[in-house]
Amino acid sequence: MFLAINLAVGLVFSRRVNSLRDYAIGRKDFSTSTLAATIMVSWIGSWYVLEIVKYTYTNGLYAIIVMSGTAICLFFVGLLAGRMREFLNNLSVAEAMGDLYGKTVQIVTAISGVLSIVVSVAIEFKVISKVINLIFATEGFWVPIGAFAVVIIYSVVGGIRAITFTDIVQFFTFGAFMPILALAIWNQLKDPNQVIVLLNTHPRFDWSQVIGWHSKFINTLIMFLWFVIPAIDPVIFQRIGMARDIKQVKRAFTYASLLTLVVCLFLAWISILLLAKNAYLEPSKLFEYIIQNYTSVGLRSLIGIGVLALAMSTADSYLNASAVLLTNDIVKPLGIRFNNEVRLAKIFCVFSGIVALWVAIKFKGVLSLLEFANRLYMPVVTVPLLMAIFGFRSTPRAVLIGMGMGVGTVISWSLIFKGSVSILPGIVANLVGLLGSHYLLKQPGGWIGVREPQPLLEARNRRLDRWHRFKQGVTTFSLTRYLEKALPKQEYLLTIFGIYIIAATYASFYTVPEEVQKQYVRLYHIIGQSVLFISTGLLTYPLWPPIFKHKRFIIWAWPVSVCYVLFGVGTWLILLSDFHTFQTMIFLLNIVMAFLLFDFSLVIVMLFIGVVTAIYAFKIYAQVPNLPGYFDHLGFKILYGLLLLSSFVALSKYQQAQKQLISRNEYLDMLQAKHAENLQEALQHQERFMHTLTMDCVEGFKWLYERSKTLVEASKQVETSTQFKEVIGAGMELLSKQQRAGEYLVGSIYRSKAYMRLNVQSVKVVKLLADCLKSLDVQPLHPNPKIALEQRIANKPIKCDPAKIEKMLLTSLASIQGKNQQNKPITLIVQDADLIYEIPFISKYVKKIPAIHFILSTVETSLLRKRISEDIQSIHVFLPKHIEELPRTENEQIIDAHYGMASWEAKDGDITCMYVIPIDVHQIRPVIIDEL
Repeated sequence: MFLAINLAVGLVFSRRVNSLRDYAIGRKDFSTSTLAATIMVSWIGSWYVLEIVKYTYTNGLYAIIVMSGTAICLFFVGLLAGRMREFLNNLSVAEAMGDLYGKTVQIVTAISGVLSIVVSVAIEFKVISKVINLIFATEGFWVPIGAFAVVIIYSVVGGIRAITFTDIVQFFTFGAFMPILALAIWNQLKDPNQVIVLLNTHPRFDWSQVIGWHSKFINTLIMFLWFVIPAIDPVIFQRIGMARDIKQVKRAFTYASLLTLVVCLFLAWISILLLAKNAYLEPSKLFEYIIQNYTSVGLRSLIGIGVLALAMSTADSYLNASAVLLTNDIVKPLGIRFNNEVRLAKIFCVFSGIVALWVAIKFKGVLSLLEFANRLYMPVVTVPLLMAIFGFRSTPRAVLIGMGMGVGTVISWSLIFKGSVSILPGIVANLVGLLGSHYLLKQPGGWIGVREPQPLLEARNRRLDRWHRFKQGVTTFSLTRYLEKALPKQEYLLTIFGIYIIAATYASFYTVPEEVQKQYVRLYHIIGQSVLFISTGLLTYPLWPPIFKHKRFIIWAWPVSVCYVLFGVGTWLILLSDFHTFQTMIFLLNIVMAFLLFDFSLVIVMLFIGVVTAIYAFKIYAQVPNLPGYFDHLGFKILYGLLLLSSFVALSKYQQAQKQLISRNEYLDMLQAKHAENLQEALQHQERFMHTLTMDCVEGFKWLYERSKTLVEASKQVETSTQFKEVIGAGMELLSKQQRAGEYLVGSIYRSKAYMRLNVQSVKVVKLLADCLKSLDVQPLHPNPKIALEQRIANKPIKCDPAKIEKMLLTSLASIQGKNQQNKPITLIVQDADLIYEIPFISKYVKKIPAIHFILSTVETSLLRKRISEDIQSIHVFLPKHIEELPRTENEQIIDAHYGMASWEAKDGDITCMYVIPIDVHQIRPVIIDEL
């Protein structure tokens, strides 16, 4: 049934495979969660389940340290994502190496990758065969062959889309069996405390004995380094190419690393439970022991399906990568022509599966096969690839010398030091060969940096900006203002809380045995009287006199009272009731209540202070060295630990939503206040304009009209030259007054109309963009836009009106998202530009000043780069004919006020907005305009 479901899902998603790119990396439309799931199940093979259970059982912490390296490795790949933008459009790791160092290196990389893939798939085939034979108690040959056939069929037919979506099915299948298996083993333990005894007494779980300069720990460190080095094998590189952008790569690999760590700890926990149950089992037969002793028929099938899911998810991913390497990086560079590349890739996929099946039948030992697979790849490809990612580029000659030294060292090391791991010496030899040949042979290149450093620069600028914000937050932090914000705005909330603590505390008294009440009678009375005093004060808070309601008193009394009642008294009642279930649940409810009232960080501080202080006070009062024994009960720790963790997670989500809602309300209040201010100013300008027009301009023009009539009549009576001169003088005086009246009218209109005054400030580009994206979170947009920021400019200061530029960007993003029906990612590019201004009264002279260019578009980044060089239109502010044009009009006014240029384009469902403003607006805009 499970095989049939996988085959059906694979065939359903096998459509739309029209090119080798679709077959290899798809159309870059996978969600981050989908990518994280396929990374995790592809990275963790079925061998992981068997080997970590086996080696944790025999080696304890040594095995856990080594296996945790797999999760750290994925995390490191996510950290390297900022340096890998140039590789996002490559189909394979060999193609990327070919772009860097030519066809020969590309072919060598492809051969190395294919050989390692074949061995890795053979490992999964061995596990599939073992699990099926064990679960179904059969030694038949056709059942494993059927599983291999299913994997090969949907890998061949569907390409990467079919593989990815079957990986999701396999992810949930595998995730279901681990907790069930752990619970089944746990239930058969006679005394759960024996697990605690094991962890406290067994030497292999004692950190003081594990960590040290002895041979076993040194070998563990070597194995840990082997696992933690980002090999970036063909499948991992393929997953990088499937992502939309660098941010998605980082998030997907970070989530996958966390999932991998959870799997590692779960499997280690299963092994610890087995060790606590029976310390004398044969390690190589642990899986058989689990199947025979801890599973029923249904659970046995679920476990088998879970392991099969991991094996199949790893095998199909590696078979697809092998087919792409053979087609794109061996056949094509050799000049062998083939009309249908997709069909050729499918043929190679079948061929790789058959070869892997032969290797699985021919060789034995899972871990030895895994090491052999890594020998074929890491000492050959990993070093030059990682060096290129870190910015070191050399020539094909130096790279091939390093690869040759790596392979030679692996072979010779294996022959001389039999039984030792030869991967790390091979990696070191490759590094020495690459660097040595580069500098000794004086090859061009060196530490020249990555080709596309924008993501790296953006990350550095963000870290710098966060550091500055942190320093500013520390230097400007005021505990009084912080506590003032934590005070409830509605007085009735304090009254409701007073009712809650009366009900919770006095209900808890019923769980305290009568003999305990007599033993701790003084503490019992202190709790009752203090809670009664505080609750009464909270109930009557609306009636308090103003002197006690003063913020200097209540902002301190409120959190101290909550900390004492919820956490101090709550801890005492738990101790007095000997961790009664009812009382412990009330304490967890107290934590939930605190999260509803205060910020997350303040609750954590209050919880720590309240619990620790109450415990030490109880020890001093009761004169006991240790707490009641039930506190050490393992079931208590696990159960209430999970409840507490779930409360934190759920309430942190609630607080995030609440903060976002508060931010949106504050933002709307700010907009309303600004609109009211603008309306009031507009009304004042209108009244002033009408008064000026009536009292000054109209009366002035009437006087000019009467004076003109008098002058015309006087001109008719001119007889001498002296009279003529007088008339001419009066006419010139009339024209001068008319000119002054016109200028006065123009000035009155300019002062009265809604011209845009700028508050010019110096602001850094990173801060401007960070504030803009932060404000975007409070915009009422559904769905939330996906922003891909590409900062192609240094973090230099610009002189503009930050509030208006931020408003312009927010308006554009909101306008684009409103018309973005397919919810495509919006790319925001910021880069250098120049603005050229013509000087009308100076012939053939232009003024060129540096500028900053903002591009916002839903067009794919690769296509958008071709449009950026288009001409940017100058601004002519138009009157909006429809309400939808208001945002554009406002943006035009902002750009016009900054003497910039802009362009808008809507084509094929994509929208592109481009804005250019001067780096220093005062280089072109007179300062006096903003002082009127």
